[in-house]
Amino acid sequence: MRISRRGSSFILRRELLNRTYSSRSFVEGLKDLDSGPGGCNAFVTPIDVQSLSNRGLKAAIKDNICTSDFPTTCSSSMLQRFQPPYDATVVRLLKKANVTIVGKTNCDEFGMG
Repeated sequence: MRISRRGSSFILRRELLNRTYSSRSFVEGLKDLDSGPGGCNAFVTPIDVQSLSNRGLKAAIKDNICTSDFPTTCSSSMLQRFQPPYDATVVRLLKKANVTIVGKTNCDEFGMG
């Protein structure tokens, strides 16, 4: 089932809880909404849907929070190649709880906006 562009976050949450979508198909839908025609460009890292399982929680991390798996640019060209050698505490705790990080989301440069 594909995610509709007309759905609000509340509708998507309800449908996820009712198991209308699998977590993998939900992330696939987010990828389509993000990169398709008229997409919102919410993700700054490509989402690798093929590596995701249907099980467990998924999370996207704001691009000003350090993750060792993804570059952290704070949406700035100055940090375009910065790859943190560590995870921020919140990321470490999410991983410890078996949450899969699917990508990094866009923010105003350095999250100052």
